[in-house]
Amino acid sequence: MTLCVVMASQKGGVGKSALARSLAVVFAEAGWKVLIADFDVEQLTCVEWQARRLANEIEPELDVMSFKSPKRMEKLRDSYDVVIEDGPGYADKHTETLAGQAHAVFLPTGVSLDDLRPTLTLADELVAAGVKAKDIAIVLARTGRSQRQEADARGYLRPFGYHVLGPTWPQRDGFAAALGSGRAGREVANPALRATAEALDQAMLDFVASRKRLPKKLPSPRGLRG
Repeated sequence: MTLCVVMASQKGGVGKSALARSLAVVFAEAGWKVLIADFDVEQLTCVEWQARRLANEIEPELDVMSFKSPKRMEKLRDSYDVVIEDGPGYADKHTETLAGQAHAVFLPTGVSLDDLRPTLTLADELVAAGVKAKDIAIVLARTGRSQRQEADARGYLRPFGYHVLGPTWPQRDGFAAALGSGRAGREVANPALRATAEALDQAMLDFVASRKRLPKKLPSPRGLRG
């Protein structure tokens, strides 16, 4: 059985594709056969990122393909150990299908109410469609340097009961430069930024490992327990 992880959002520009690429590199570094399924066919962010990665001969290698529908992707899914499914910038009719088949669903969001409210709406819609709430994790992304703003965002989310990861994906020029060269957040040159990215990667891995429907007989990447 292939491990499936979905990155979804109700708004674009919240770091969804950045998280998909970082988590994919984690698994690739551990020797897993990895596919990023890019469902954002208008932007093709991950597809273009892979082209830069190949041009710069960055390892480890991983596959990235674009898909218009889950059915087309399902024909290839069993050929991989893990598929990271990067949904479109706005949730569409395929988002519920992808989330319903996934072992874990990550919803990155900015910290303003303009981002938080649509994220919660999407989470509620996924649950109404049959996705288990415990399989959903919200990730605070594109955060600034204001601890008060982050704390307010967490306080706003807390009553709704969804799991919110501790580490965040901050808005930093170094991350943008790394992604622009075909690297993931954990491959950035700056040690402090790299530690930040690795902490978030570890939190995502820990959440994936906490799911009870994980495939068995797969290799265990560094930090993935269970």
